[in-house]
Amino acid sequence: MIGLNSDINDLFSAFVKNALYEGKLSDRDKAIVQLALSYAFEDIEGLREAIVDAKQLGITNQEIGHICALVIVSRGQRIANLGQVSYSFGWKESSQSSCCK
Repeated sequence: MIGLNSDINDLFSAFVKNALYEGKLSDRDKAIVQLALSYAFEDIEGLREAIVDAKQLGITNQEIGHICALVIVSRGQRIANLGQVSYSFGWKESSQSSCCK
C-alpha cells in the first residue's frame, strides 16, 4: 500500500492473507461473498471474475440471480428508506418497538 510504513503494510498483508486463504469459509462460500460484494460495489471487472469463479465452483445461474436479487433488495431498502418494515439478512419482518411508534 502506498504511503504506509513497512510495519503497517506487513500487518495489512498478513491480514489479507489470513482473510483470503486461512478463513473458515469454503471456496464456494467465498465465491458467493465475492459475487455479492461485486454487485454491491458495482465492480464490473470484479463481477466478471466472481461469476467465472462461481461457475467453476458449481454455483448455478439461479443462485447467482438470487444473490443479485438480495443485493438489490438491500440497496433498495436504503434508497427507499423503508421505516415501517425492516428486511434483515434473517429475512424476518420486524415492527418498530413501542418506543418508536
